[in-house]
Amino acid sequence: MANPWPKGTSGNPQGRPRNSQTWSAVLKRVGREKDESGVTRKIRVARQMYDQAEGGDRLAFMAIADREDGAVPNTSNVTMAGAFTFVPWSDDEVVDGIAEAALGPGAGDSAGAEGDMLGDGAPLG
Repeated sequence: MANPWPKGTSGNPQGRPRNSQTWSAVLKRVGREKDESGVTRKIRVARQMYDQAEGGDRLAFMAIADREDGAVPNTSNVTMAGAFTFVPWSDDEVVDGIAEAALGPGAGDSAGAEGDMLGDGAPLG
């Protein structure tokens, strides 16, 4: 599809209207709302998050840790030399690989009876 505007011309020359609200501004305004005891919604949500983390919620814990201590930077730098060839797997090969990873070598031999993907004699489904 061709660009309807000449090169160097904005598709939105007026920009965002001044009175429009950003998502960030709306969230900040709602977070500042107080209940009858004077506690903001933002504080109530933070307390709930800490309660969830103390109860074993790993996602709540990670969110708190990332905010408190800073997210761990992703320092992995993967490069691939040469061409990569994609080899598609059949459904049976995928199921066999999952079974072997979960149950050990040989567990994913789908060459047995039809419908017996795990090799245990029981049909799937």
